[in-house]
Amino acid sequence: MLRSDVAGLAKARTSAGDPPGLVLGSIDAAEVQYACSGTLMAGSEETPSEKTLFEIGSITKVFIALALAKLVQRQVLSLTDPVQEFLDDTKLPSRGSRPIRVVDLATHTAALPQMPDSFDRTRPWDSFRDFSKDDLMEQLERTSLDWDVGTSYLYSNVGYALLGLILEKLSGTRWDLLVKELILDPLGMTDTGVSPRTNSVASSHQAGKPVPFVEFGALAPAGALKSTAHDLAKLAKANLECIESGVSPALELARKSHFHGTDLSQMGLGWHIQSRNKKRLLWHRGETLGQTSFIGILPDEASAVVMLANSAFGNCCCDLAVWQVDDAIEPKERQKRELLEREPSDVRQFEGVYEFAPQITMKLTAEQDHLSVEVDGARGGKMYAVSGTEFITKDERVRIKFVKTKDEVVGFSLMQHGIEQFIAKRSDA
Repeated sequence: MLRSDVAGLAKARTSAGDPPGLVLGSIDAAEVQYACSGTLMAGSEETPSEKTLFEIGSITKVFIALALAKLVQRQVLSLTDPVQEFLDDTKLPSRGSRPIRVVDLATHTAALPQMPDSFDRTRPWDSFRDFSKDDLMEQLERTSLDWDVGTSYLYSNVGYALLGLILEKLSGTRWDLLVKELILDPLGMTDTGVSPRTNSVASSHQAGKPVPFVEFGALAPAGALKSTAHDLAKLAKANLECIESGVSPALELARKSHFHGTDLSQMGLGWHIQSRNKKRLLWHRGETLGQTSFIGILPDEASAVVMLANSAFGNCCCDLAVWQVDDAIEPKERQKRELLEREPSDVRQFEGVYEFAPQITMKLTAEQDHLSVEVDGARGGKMYAVSGTEFITKDERVRIKFVKTKDEVVGFSLMQHGIEQFIAKRSDA
């Protein structure tokens, strides 16, 4: 059942235009309930519904992974097949004792980059649209891996673009039509696709201003699908085994852990898996240049949540969705958010290098009243104190809580969008 406090906060946020519009869906074995608030576009009066179309961004990867699982069960390919076997003239990078396998692409453990290095972040719409399959092959040819294949998680849109290309080649069918045939049609998801026809469409926004939809080019398998809360609820119900279909074995294969880092960093096929407070959460979020999405499933509790918002970059409501399925993870309104003035000498105790995956580090540097962040040498913003051991970014999207042993800082846990992402250990202590 959709909690009234969750629905109330959703209404409060859209009333403030942050985001302009929002749809939340609560799913269990008995029913699906929706809370729809705000507007389809900033300044309009039309309210979104559970059948309003949104960009779902990286939740597209869940459907690519399910299509993969279906082809694996049909013995078209194996999860352990080397990816190089499916490429003609392109030479994949390698490092370590084995080559990149299909399962490495599906679990973000192929050590491939998150985004193409050719992307111009000052003109992201052009960079997405103009990125071709030839560009993807050239990116793979010039990529060098920073750690051994299969040893660590690094989220990769490049990897899923390649996975979609492989599925196209093996099936002889365009990736979105393959997803439709194998997953969407069996589940009755008629309003999901690259360009589905619906009467209600949510506009995209950044900082309260409308922006265009994204044309993804060759990165389409990593994020080009659009859907509705009503359709995503069908996927959730199928994973709660409320719907029996020919897709059920593929859903089960995708839900299994295929890479186990820690309890906070397991990967199924497409799904992120977390186990905390004896609850097993499958989740994925998506963010385009103007919309945000989230789906979370607690298979052992027979409950799930979906969230779609028509804004991105700071106007994320994933924390409300997580709060719906786990009341121990409170949204930003219920957390202490007042920034504290700290002396430089006090901030300096948290300065150091923290490792959260093999060969992936976060460097925190004390500067006056805040911590400056670098991840593998790339600047990542500033964090400010909200308590003696907690720091947040000013947009409240990221929160870290430091852990001490005998008054010495030994690591921290990181929360992003209401979800505990990973635990980092201090490597220079």
